This record gives sequence, C-alpha cells and structure tokens, in this order.
Amino acid sequence: MLDEKDIQVISQLLNQQLSQQKKEIMHEVNLLMESYFDPKFNALADGLELLKEKCVSREDLEETTDRIDVLEAVVKVHSREIEKLKKSNHIA
Repeated sequence: MLDEKDIQVISQLLNQQLSQQKKEIMHEVNLLMESYFDPKFNALADGLELLKEKCVSREDLEETTDRIDVLEAVVKVHSREIEKLKKSNHIA
C-alpha cells in the first residue's frame, strides 16, 4: 500500500512532468506563432515602407492642388479666347 510519502513523491513527479510538458507546449506554440505571424508582419512592414516612399507631404499636396487650380483657370481663359478667335475668323 502507498503511504503519504509515496503519494507526495508521485505528486511531485507528476507536477514536474506537467511543468515540463507545459514548457514544451508553450515553446511549440511560440514557434508556430512566429512562423505564422512574422512573415505577415514583415510583409505589412514592407508595404507600409513602400507607401511611405510613394506618399507626398501635405505641403506638396497643397502646392500641387494650387497649381492644378491655376492650370484649370488658365485653360478656361484660353478656351474662351480660342472660341472668340474662332467666331471672329468664322472657323467651325
């Protein structure tokens, strides 16, 4: 028959074994997570880096918008002038 000491020793052995298994499982989980998520995060980081390279600053965007507004105004003026010239020369 098992006495209390035997039961304690068995309990300690089981606890040690469970602890070791838990460490092994956690290690495997970490490896799986790294192998799954690391490539995705790396691809995401690469994509963000490409976006940074291609993005313009707010100032550049405002400057470009201003230039487009000026070009649109000039095109309207030129279009009116061309129409006037066509009418004065009777060009269709």
